[in-house]
Amino acid sequence: MSTPKENITPLKFPQPFINKVWHIKYELVFRHFCSIASSIGYKPTTRGFCQFLQISAGKREKWSKGQWPSAEDLEKLHDRLGFSYRWLITGEGDPFEEGGTLPEADIAKKAEEVRIRGMEQRIRELEQELRESKSELAEADRLNRKLTARLLIDGAGDKDAPTNIGKAAGGQG
Repeated sequence: MSTPKENITPLKFPQPFINKVWHIKYELVFRHFCSIASSIGYKPTTRGFCQFLQISAGKREKWSKGQWPSAEDLEKLHDRLGFSYRWLITGEGDPFEEGGTLPEADIAKKAEEVRIRGMEQRIRELEQELRESKSELAEADRLNRKLTARLLIDGAGDKDAPTNIGKAAGGQG
């Protein structure tokens, strides 16, 4: 016999318990991300979570095992997912500011800002690679010109050895 949904009470943890155990908060944060992921252009996976927050998989793994996020990471959770600092740090009060989750438009805007910052970083990396490639190409071009000049001045190969080069000049290349 199944129980109607309205009779199921949501799972609640005592506040002191949540305050001491970050991995439970992590699970709540991750579940919230999964519930909004597709609406902000991410897959509801641990990888999507890491991409959205711009954190490493190792950091996410540590959170899931109970390691507290840094102040910078708490700021990301606040700014990008709408969790209140009070709830993140103490476990008290509503997990979301102003009594609810961020509006979908705000979440999408924050997701877009995160993507833009990621793309800007990638552009900077590619520009650096381009500068390095141009420098290497310029050096290769300089060496090529130097070698060409040397070949034109010194001639090609041994002057006394017969070659197919410069036959009209008596084998003098």
